[in-house]
Amino acid sequence: EEAGAGRPAMDLTTDWTVYVSNRAAARQVQAMGARRFTLLPEDGRENMQSLLAEFGRTATVIVYQDLPLFISETCVSASLTGKCAGPKSCRNGGMKLAGESGEDVRVINRGCRSVTIGEKPFCLGAHVSELVAAGARELRVDFVWRPYLPEEAVGIWRRLREGKPLKNTHEGNWARGMM
Repeated sequence: EEAGAGRPAMDLTTDWTVYVSNRAAARQVQAMGARRFTLLPEDGRENMQSLLAEFGRTATVIVYQDLPLFISETCVSASLTGKCAGPKSCRNGGMKLAGESGEDVRVINRGCRSVTIGEKPFCLGAHVSELVAAGARELRVDFVWRPYLPEEAVGIWRRLREGKPLKNTHEGNWARGMM
């Protein structure tokens, strides 16, 4: 398909950070040229099912991801030690921090950038068949921030493909609805 003037059409997809939480937002994203969009992982069952009933062919649902709570260009290791080793020598490991709410978080350094994720990954694996029945056609699994071992990622992938729940994960607002 041609976009005009000899240029090929682009196949654009938005990630969940472009908030598609209702029909108007979905239509607007599509009117702006995106063929697909990703539903919010923080959305609840009822709203997600409603959107999938109408936009199931163009919506992507994240079923597993270490959701970034925030990303900082300030290295947490440098902040704690008072000195920066520089991007090439940055301690790229991570550290676990206890949150005041009782939910632990993990801070991961990547080249002097700090990414904070929850200690437990987001997972809707137990609801895959329900999502498909609601109209989902594209489900997404991300292994981005946490340092997964290959066999660990394969095990998670297999359980998710079978629609099985995973231990030590959370479902976000799935049962409660969007906050």
